[in-house]
Amino acid sequence: MTNLLSNAVKFTIHGTVTLSVSDDGDKIRILVKDTGCGMKKEFQEIIFQPFTQEDTTYGRTQTGTGLGMAIISELVQLLNGAISVQSIPDKGTTFTVELPLHADADQNVPAAPSPQQQVDLGGIRILMAEDNAINSMIAEELLTQAGAQVKTVENGRQAVDYFLDPDAEPVDLILMDIRMPVMDGLEAARRIRASAHPRAKDIPILALTANGLEEDNKEILDAGMNKRLSKPLSVSLLYESILSYIKGKER
Repeated sequence: MTNLLSNAVKFTIHGTVTLSVSDDGDKIRILVKDTGCGMKKEFQEIIFQPFTQEDTTYGRTQTGTGLGMAIISELVQLLNGAISVQSIPDKGTTFTVELPLHADADQNVPAAPSPQQQVDLGGIRILMAEDNAINSMIAEELLTQAGAQVKTVENGRQAVDYFLDPDAEPVDLILMDIRMPVMDGLEAARRIRASAHPRAKDIPILALTANGLEEDNKEILDAGMNKRLSKPLSVSLLYESILSYIKGKER
């Protein structure tokens, strides 16, 4: 519930955030309601997919990889529960979580496959530039559980500084959010490519972006990034993209 409450507070500039809990003997119902900016209907349909974030003027000030809601949804499903959302733009949002109070004795609940079982990123060192602390923590957890070593920074300037620091631990790949304060991902990629670092020209830089327009793709490639990973994006596709560059299948 912490992530749901955190999101509610973050997107409610004025108004209230309400948490209510009830049960009917068979299941518990948790409602997190806010009077924040709300969201469009089309976004409500995909909000629980990984790497999804509404591309609105207000949303752009709350940047991130968009993993939080997907993680919440997976955890609720693991508990044999359900999560839903109702929202009206400029009016507010209500998330409803329903969880069973009693386990079904005849039901065998399989353990969720761990990232290690799905893919092996063992030994891969990743520099991740992400300004949203919660989403950064979730993404780092997903990558480290798959075996990767992750260094996180909060903006493009810090990414450039870390990459060029001769005393810093070297990295094999850079995961770069496009919209960040201080310095965005595009400018950071340009500076990395223009530097005198021995790996400046061949270090893979993967861009995370909510935009899917062709001109945006051209801007990303022109900045020196290797590939655009459009949101929403499955976690498995992220893993596959990382592996493909590390193994040299894509250049």
